[in-house]
Amino acid sequence: MSSSKPVRSSSRYDGAMQPGGDYLVFEHTDALVRARMDARRKGIRGSVISLIFTLVFLAVLFYLQRDLVEEGTVRVFSAIFIGIGLISLAVSVVLYLVARRDFQRVTPGPAMVVDREGLHAGGRRVAWPELASFTTRSRRLRGPEYVITPHNGPAIVLGVEHLANFPATVDSAVRIYSGGRGSIDLSGIDH
Repeated sequence: MSSSKPVRSSSRYDGAMQPGGDYLVFEHTDALVRARMDARRKGIRGSVISLIFTLVFLAVLFYLQRDLVEEGTVRVFSAIFIGIGLISLAVSVVLYLVARRDFQRVTPGPAMVVDREGLHAGGRRVAWPELASFTTRSRRLRGPEYVITPHNGPAIVLGVEHLANFPATVDSAVRIYSGGRGSIDLSGIDH
């Protein structure tokens, strides 16, 4: 996580940046999501190299040890090794596609704005009295997420890796600006 400081202003945020406003802006960042996508791409490359190495090794084995190939066990083990390589490649491709889709969800500009009356995230405004819960959860393929649930309407979901700040920084800002009425349950990512 980047430790960049949120932008502070001193008037209410109304969807447009106001000079001198009393609000905190948490910007989107794609650094961590891009790093995960790059790591998944390297995983595909590693799976392809491993599969090619397995195929070359088995081809050499079949060529040099023709009498062993006659046995069924060598063919069964060869099929198992090739199957494992193909499954590894398929899993790597799926993980890359999920990471790429998550990367495409990161938009430039403010991810969340917190002020004295409430917060603004996902294109919606939620006043502090309307906030039912503000939690985190871990998703196996997507990573940790903030879940902002108002009393009325669907939940707003933001990737923790999409914000340029640590979850504890966001939690402190929510506690301060809400006057103690709101806080983030970080237990969903504390494991």
